[in-house]
Amino acid sequence: MTPEEPAGIEVGELPTRVAVTPDGRRAFVLNEGSGSVSVVDLAGSTVVATVELPAKPSATRSFTIPKAIAVAPDGRSVYVGGSIEGDLRIIDVATNTLRPGQLGGSALPEPDGVAIHPEGGIGFLADPAMRGLRLFDVGRHAALDTWLFLGDNTPQSVVVAPGGRLLYVTTTGCAVLSVDATAQPQPAGAFSAGESAVLREAVVGCDIGQIAITRDGDRLLLVNPSGTMTDGSSIDVLDTAAHALAGPERDLNLPPGQTALGVAISADGSTVYLTNWDQERKVGTLTAHPAGELLPGRA
Repeated sequence: MTPEEPAGIEVGELPTRVAVTPDGRRAFVLNEGSGSVSVVDLAGSTVVATVELPAKPSATRSFTIPKAIAVAPDGRSVYVGGSIEGDLRIIDVATNTLRPGQLGGSALPEPDGVAIHPEGGIGFLADPAMRGLRLFDVGRHAALDTWLFLGDNTPQSVVVAPGGRLLYVTTTGCAVLSVDATAQPQPAGAFSAGESAVLREAVVGCDIGQIAITRDGDRLLLVNPSGTMTDGSSIDVLDTAAHALAGPERDLNLPPGQTALGVAISADGSTVYLTNWDQERKVGTLTAHPAGELLPGRA
């Protein structure tokens, strides 16, 4: 799949998130509207598999609303979280199927975001109810009863910086937080003591979709489904050193009726992938864009 294919690849309904494997061969598109994940062969520009996610039972009905997706650093596993059975499930990249077993641990969240540490041992779940990032043991696939608390902030999307020492988290309060990934995790009762792992905060738009970080960690891409300067979708770029927006938002100039929702950056840094939803046609697509188009100064 290349930027020369402007129409993109058709995926599922309401594709809100996307993750790309480290080898650049596959993209995994989370379809919130259809409760599935589309597996895209980027070289062949085709959907090679669709992974249906199990519904989460409730007292009144069963439902499937996936909200979070991340690829493990070794490229072998894809983590999908949200209102699904088990709250966090693993897709085996080799077979494009769900692995058996659910996330262990007590009082599991329905995570709005998930990220895996570059060393692969620990993962982070955006836990809105606890206003923090819940840690989970990747090897045991078990949630830990400790959190990185974020003060009064309610987390949404989360990514880990390449070095593994920082996390970037969007919040419902129109902000992006820089979070100390090396901070001592706290049990649930510690929040009253005022412990917070937040280092810095930047005010951004209030309609942020997914976020993605460049391979050198110096820029963060933020999707604005509804731009603040235009009626269409746009991209904001955060300078992570200054922890401030690097210039005005960039209008994506999408056709009428289309909205950008998810974003990922290829491992070599050359391509930005966006997921889009056409409300009128009820069609979701994955499109590719040159990095220099959205990140000035990049090839």
